[in-house]
Amino acid sequence: MFAALKGRNYCLYWFGLVFYNTFYLMHVSTSLQQHVPDHLRGRVMSLYSLCWNLLPLGGLLAGALAAAVDARFAVLFGGAMVAANALLLLTSRRLRAIS
Repeated sequence: MFAALKGRNYCLYWFGLVFYNTFYLMHVSTSLQQHVPDHLRGRVMSLYSLCWNLLPLGGLLAGALAAAVDARFAVLFGGAMVAANALLLLTSRRLRAIS
């Protein structure tokens, strides 16, 4: 995909990517702050920022796993970890008790 982008097209592509990424993050942050109740907003925003700030660490671990085993296995392992965490959080009584 990047091989086809040269010169000015490459710059326009990155400008568009940065613009839409900024727009998306601004929209998500605003929506979270508007729709989350006041007494939970600090908790929700801290989890939101924690998730975004840990992305590079996950990329590092996935890259190391892909180099050690296989890229397909690294993606499968990452997906399995996300699914396991989602199931754990969906079945958590303590999480459901927060109101």
